[in-house]
This record gives sequence, structure tokens and C-alpha cells, in this order.
Amino acid sequence: MSVLLINADDAGLHPCIDKGISICIDAGVVNSVSVITNSPQVDFGLIRDWHLKGIRIGVHLAFIGVPWISKPYFFKDWKTFLFAYTTRGKEFWKETEQEARLQIQRLVENRISIAHLDSHQHVHHFPGLWQSAEQLTREFNIPRIRCARAINFAHIRMNAAGMVLQTLSQQRFGTQSLYCGGLKHSGRYTTRLLQAELDAYSTFNSEIIVHPGVNNAELNKQFISWNFDWEQETKAVMSLVKTNLLS
Repeated sequence: MSVLLINADDAGLHPCIDKGISICIDAGVVNSVSVITNSPQVDFGLIRDWHLKGIRIGVHLAFIGVPWISKPYFFKDWKTFLFAYTTRGKEFWKETEQEARLQIQRLVENRISIAHLDSHQHVHHFPGLWQSAEQLTREFNIPRIRCARAINFAHIRMNAAGMVLQTLSQQRFGTQSLYCGGLKHSGRYTTRLLQAELDAYSTFNSEIIVHPGVNNAELNKQFISWNFDWEQETKAVMSLVKTNLLS
């Protein structure tokens, strides 16, 4: 039987996101969560509650859009992060590894077992950062690194970033990797699109990324550039209740 994780990303980033994730967890349709531990609004008490319910908890390394712990850095978008990554080279890679280590330690300090490692906007796939991720999984005994490889190119975002991510993911894919769904319409899945994604991935060991949330108006005050519809995606995930998908 194939492995299927329905993983909610961006936990801890905003209470409205956490509320949407909690709704889906309580309904039994999300069984895995990735947490931004350096978010000023992260609620480790809530994360522990999810953990005690048997939800797999991963670290969602965030170098973009959230203040760093280790340095007074704030990269507002992936372009500013990419500029630092390309111009500062290995010095910057070492800084990201130390920042990642501190983000992981926050889960350890809160007595939360870490089931996987991934990152905001998938930047851990970059050369140098992937090797740091491998080192950190060994250091903290983390079983799996997300490899954002889709089952085929019909399930990716068809732009330059999407193509680069797939090229890198194909290079990184290993024996412990799960195929990754939820990429093509990230943050904007409808019930129909999500069901089609699940149907396509049903025979593969897979992780489907979802972005539940409530109160689009409130979330758009901070994240309007994302062009997400968290409420719609919550409804799409909740539509899986009647399928008994994870039972």
C-alpha cells in the first residue's frame, strides 16, 4: 500500500493559518505539518498538542519573509535571498546552516520529535543548502528531507522557478524520498483540483502539500503578494473527510 501524507505548510506563521490547519487535523484529513519555528507568532503549545495527537511534525526552514534567529537578517522575497546566495557564496551557505540549526533546535527544546525537514519556497534544494540539510538531518536524526519532485511535469508550476525546482529535485531524489504533490496550484487548490491531484498520486509514495487557513482578509494584510486563497484550500482539504482517505 502506498504512503500518503497530507502535509500542511507554514504552521506558526499566522494564527489564521494555524486555525485552518487545526480544523483539518481535527477532521482527520491532515496527518503531517511543517512548522516555521522562527516566526514571531509561532505557538509551540499548539504544535505540541498536534504532536500528541500523532501528527508528524517537520521543520519548515524559513530564510525568507521571517526574521532570522542567528543574524539581524530579513529577506523580503526569494529574489533578495537569491542575490545574497549567489554573491556571497559559501560564507552565506554557512550562515544559512547555522540559522537552520537554531530553527531546528526550537522544536527540540519544545520536546517535539522532528519527522522531516523542508523549507519555505523550497530553497533547501539549492546547491550547498541541500548538503547542509543532509548534514542537519544526520545531526538531529531527522528521517526525511522533502524532495519536491512531482510525478511528472503536468503537476508542476510551469514557469522558470518551477522548472528549476524540478531539475534540482530530480537530482536530489533518493530512496527515502516521497513524490511531492500540491505544487502546481499551491495555495489555490479547489476541491476538484485537489481531488485530481490525489487521484494522480494515489499509486505513489507521496506527500501532498496543502495550505489551509481562515480569514483571507486578515491574511492578505500580510501576505497579499502570495495570491493565496486559504479559505478555498481549507474547503478543498475538508472535502476529503468523506473519502476516508487517511483512515
